[in-house]
Amino acid sequence: MNRAVIAPVLDACGADVHLHSLSARRIEQSYAWNGSWVNSGLDEIDRILAVADPTTWIVELGSNDLQDIHSADEAHRLIRTVLDRIGDDDRVLWTTTLWPHYASGTEIFNTALRATPHIELVEWHAVGVGHLADPVHPTDEGARILASLYCDALAG
Repeated sequence: MNRAVIAPVLDACGADVHLHSLSARRIEQSYAWNGSWVNSGLDEIDRILAVADPTTWIVELGSNDLQDIHSADEAHRLIRTVLDRIGDDDRVLWTTTLWPHYASGTEIFNTALRATPHIELVEWHAVGVGHLADPVHPTDEGARILASLYCDALAG
């Protein structure tokens, strides 16, 4: 994710957002990748909760798990694991996944997201196809579009 592109758009819409993005982050698994440590989404949630108590979360997790998602039960389990960690009283905006190479996993995961109560979806999957720099990451224009989707969701 291009923080330099997203941050100004979020600032312009008046959102007080702290970005904790990291390439290759998976929901449950932490691991070494390209000489660096990638902590899991759950570990990052724990790290955030140790120093802050956000009431709104923008979640962009799931893309790096798509290759291992073969059933709705697995997708629901991963989503529920994140939601359990965050807590029931917080507002959750979850970004749909978009990775054409993993079309089956993408469909299963996004369908599970859409069936999950008490979350609001940011529909990146619906608009992002023409805005990918590689198989999964948005171009700068795509990042601006995604940030605008976040602003719209936060205002709603």
